Amino acid sequence: MKKLACIVLLVFSGLSFAQNVSDYQYVLVPTKFAFSKEVNPFGISTLTKGLLEKYKFKAFLDTDAIPDEILRFNCNKLYADVIEDNTITTTKLSIVLKDCKGTVVYQTAQGKSRTKEWRVGYNEALRDAGRSFDVLHYHYNGKNGGVSENAATALVVEPAAPVAPVNQGEGQLLFAQPIANGFQLIDSTPKIVMKILKTGASTVYLAEKEALEGVVRQQNGQWLFEYYQAGKLVAEPIQIKF
Repeated sequence: MKKLACIVLLVFSGLSFAQNVSDYQYVLVPTKFAFSKEVNPFGISTLTKGLLEKYKFKAFLDTDAIPDEILRFNCNKLYADVIEDNTITTTKLSIVLKDCKGTVVYQTAQGKSRTKEWRVGYNEALRDAGRSFDVLHYHYNGKNGGVSENAATALVVEPAAPVAPVNQGEGQLLFAQPIANGFQLIDSTPKIVMKILKTGASTVYLAEKEALEGVVRQQNGQWLFEYYQAGKLVAEPIQIKF
């Protein structure tokens, strides 16, 4: 009987969460977190954004170019955070969504990874936490819009951030070779140019290129290597042959 009561409680709690979260369409994701002084540490910010977009939220990094009509209203969006609760052997992360008053509207189950490599471990733990959205069944109900239809449409075509492209056209041609958790991209020499690691989204990868760390993602059929340089987001077009 106690087990049945617990199950019923969990079901109704989940429904309550879904109803509250469904009141919001937009989520603002920070590029800095309490557990790190780095910008977009281990690609956590961009991965969080990618996970939210996978589940049909309209997510923005706090460095993105966001329409004024959305910024003007603090309470028309949720504010994401990633909570770290690591142990010596395990990386533990959860994603929290708060409203404009700081009230927790939704918190994922804790994602875990025992991988010793920090970047891979944080990636795995965050993706594990993101699986909670599978049972949330999010669908925006139109309640807390706060913007006109034209502004909402503009969000779809707004560039992800003020970026400084370093190459024009389709970019360098690279060939993908499978490795653990992702691919290494080589040129025609062949030389390893960068390594990319899988995330929860099929068109988003965590990326490492020499001293640079960022993400590789696909936008309108074009692959982009995005990273921060001198505080600015740079988008470098590349071609990938898988």
